Amino acid sequence: VCSTTQWMVRNRLIFEGEPTSVEQSCVEFRVTGVRQLKAIARRDKMSPQTVEQGKLMEDCIDSFLLILEQPGQVRVSSMQLPRESPLVVMMKSSLGF
Repeated sequence: VCSTTQWMVRNRLIFEGEPTSVEQSCVEFRVTGVRQLKAIARRDKMSPQTVEQGKLMEDCIDSFLLILEQPGQVRVSSMQLPRESPLVVMMKSSLGF
């Protein structure tokens, strides 16, 4: 996802002359990454062996998006989650850490 997104931004700049900012690149990377993670969660929810993983992953993605939607809480240039945020704790516990 990271390499593909970087190449897409590069190609738009070189071939279409479309300038980009760091914030635009971060947003594009986040949107692309979330789309890919949602696709993986959907796939996992379809298989009986991985349905719980898929549900958990979907919950984690939803929690992450809720954190990002809080006004004034997160800026793209300083997007960091505390090590013990509810999302991190939930992910660690579900993965056995």
